[in-house]
Amino acid sequence: MLKMIIFGVIALLAGCTTTGSTLADSIGSKSFEAKAATTAAHKYDDNLIFNILSAEMAAQQGDHQSAYEYYKLAVEQDGSVEIAERGARLSIHSQNIGKTITATREWVKRAPESVDANRVLAALLLRSGDIDSSTEQFKKLIEMEGRSLGVFQLVAEQLRKDPDGKAAEKLLIKIVDSYADIPEAWFVQAWYYSKKRKLEKALISIDQGMKLRGGWGKAIVLRVALLESLGKKDEVLTFLESQVEEYPQDADLFMRYGQALLTQEREAEAVIQFESALELNPNSKKILNALMLVHLSKKQYKHARPYLDQLLEMDGEKDRANYYLGELEEGIGDIDKALYHYASVGEGVVYFNARVRMAALVSADDLARGLSILRGLTPHNVHKRTQLLLLEGGMLEEVKRYADAIEVYDRALKLTPGNEDILYTRAMAGDLAGKLDILERDLHAILEKNPAHYHALNALGYTLTLRTERFTEAEGYLAKALKLRPTDFYVLDSMGWVQYKMGNIDLSLDYLSRALVAKKDVEVAAHLGEVRWVSGDKKGAREIWEVAKKLDPSNPVLVEILKQFNIGSVDE
Repeated sequence: MLKMIIFGVIALLAGCTTTGSTLADSIGSKSFEAKAATTAAHKYDDNLIFNILSAEMAAQQGDHQSAYEYYKLAVEQDGSVEIAERGARLSIHSQNIGKTITATREWVKRAPESVDANRVLAALLLRSGDIDSSTEQFKKLIEMEGRSLGVFQLVAEQLRKDPDGKAAEKLLIKIVDSYADIPEAWFVQAWYYSKKRKLEKALISIDQGMKLRGGWGKAIVLRVALLESLGKKDEVLTFLESQVEEYPQDADLFMRYGQALLTQEREAEAVIQFESALELNPNSKKILNALMLVHLSKKQYKHARPYLDQLLEMDGEKDRANYYLGELEEGIGDIDKALYHYASVGEGVVYFNARVRMAALVSADDLARGLSILRGLTPHNVHKRTQLLLLEGGMLEEVKRYADAIEVYDRALKLTPGNEDILYTRAMAGDLAGKLDILERDLHAILEKNPAHYHALNALGYTLTLRTERFTEAEGYLAKALKLRPTDFYVLDSMGWVQYKMGNIDLSLDYLSRALVAKKDVEVAAHLGEVRWVSGDKKGAREIWEVAKKLDPSNPVLVEILKQFNIGSVDE
């Protein structure tokens, strides 16, 4: 009962943030020596609680020296691990490394098998500059925990946090030297070096570890990460290729090789590796998903379907499989089947995305129903709620309900005030609604916070060119955008267009030609054709309009320009 009371007092006082109690007032800020006189009238075995209370109250008042001395008395009176641990932890605040080590030794003495106690003592010995003693203490911990990867990792993590990096590295080298035949030791040294950004040293360590244990998954992952960090992409593939040749029965190795190929956009080769992995493990969800996603991303629906059908029958994969089957059916144009699969997705990770896709598909024919599906989602996450409002606004814009869309974007901005993406979206909706004031207000709001937002500068310059005769002002915005993005075809096109409006034909032709070189875009080609036509180069205009028609014959900007110049066919 007495120990329960003592530990309750420790827990209570350890969590206190104020010291406004009668006992605290009675102790005041007297030094330990003065307080010790108070305890002289008591026998230690009768005053364990008094010493603990005094120590805790002293700690609360910032008098860590007194706290240390009181806990020292308490530890002498009571051999419990809890009191020794509390005394050791409080002593850290005394900034007296010698006293803290003494207190921690008492903790280790009472809890010799405690990982935490031995770790703290080893760390303190290192902090004191006694590398040899610290090394022996860490080795004791390693032996105690059976030389496992976990204990080596614990030691390396502790050393990584030590402020004296040179001493910590020296100690780690001593430990690895002592366990040079243990691959885990080399692995954690490589990990330690990787965290310190000493990548070449890390590579040497991991190679040593892999000599002791070939085909070790964790080591392979780390070595690949190191090579990637060093920019040695070709070596990554060479290394993994050698691994799968050496360990042809390891499905995980084939998977890692395939994933590395994917990062270098070598999808066809990645598929071969994933298929090799599947031969070794035909029911692996991970491998089936990898193959399915690669084929789906390349719109190879025929190849993706068998993997999805197999996943659909597996426990825990039904919702995910239905979601991607919906994506597949949507890709091949079977909207009814896509809706069926999206509707089959239950509550879980992909439910939100499935409902969003359903809403988007349904709204094409039935906006009210699509919006109802979207509004039926009630996520607590602000980001997802904002995302839903943006999707709703987009649906409304699709049917030219721009004023309604703007109101939805207003609500989104209440959730995330000042969000640049939403401001930009509302600005574009304002333009479509014929409300130039909304566009200017929102784009200027973006530029006040982010003067280098070249999309806003370009949109402002281009819109003023189209909707007003404020060409000089528009040119100013576009000049700033061009300075930020001198090769961006959108900005080059906008600058070419404002120069055309200002009567600077040669400049306009130069900018528009550069824009078309940067990207074969139908609207840029349409603009360039108009300027050529007006400049008298009608043959050149027809040639460039032919290019535009091949890109997108139904583009509204192209159609309007051809109509403006009464061009029925560019061959006429």
